[in-house]
Amino acid sequence: MPVSVLERRYAQEKSIHILRMLISLDPREPVDQVPHMLEYLEMDPYESKWFDKFIGNQLDNLENTSEDILKRLLLIIVNRIELGDILEASKWRYLAIMVKFLSHEHKDLLNSIMDQRRSWWHTMYFDKSKFRDVEITDHAVYMATCAQQLVDLDSEDPIYKILCGDDLSEEQSSFVNDHIV
Repeated sequence: MPVSVLERRYAQEKSIHILRMLISLDPREPVDQVPHMLEYLEMDPYESKWFDKFIGNQLDNLENTSEDILKRLLLIIVNRIELGDILEASKWRYLAIMVKFLSHEHKDLLNSIMDQRRSWWHTMYFDKSKFRDVEITDHAVYMATCAQQLVDLDSEDPIYKILCGDDLSEEQSSFVNDHIV
């Protein structure tokens, strides 16, 4: 079946199955097929084969990314957080990177997506009790970094134990230093 037939069919019916065929027939690596991969990750927030590599590639070049793609990337990451495994560390890491970048260059875009979520994320993901005596893992560090960036926290907050603690590995400490505003 020629690719043009699949593309016409996909234009008529946004099917993830047709999109998978288009991705597999494209001679480029899937992570280099930005429009197709954005649509694919929007349709399947649980996707695991390409998520990390694609998002990682996109985050390496945020300065040259259009605002539309930035918005779609942020929504893909947020949806993965809200619909997926809370302990998946990479999505929190990606969110921290996006939030830091967007808070300087695209604050309106960040606020349009995160303002409504801040209040309920504070109780769902950033509840202080979840951070008391928590094991210092990548997941906890990235989540705490996001909490610090998205929610007003006072210095007595248990999240600071994670962000300022001596228990951080060199990589975790470097990440916190690079991504806390």
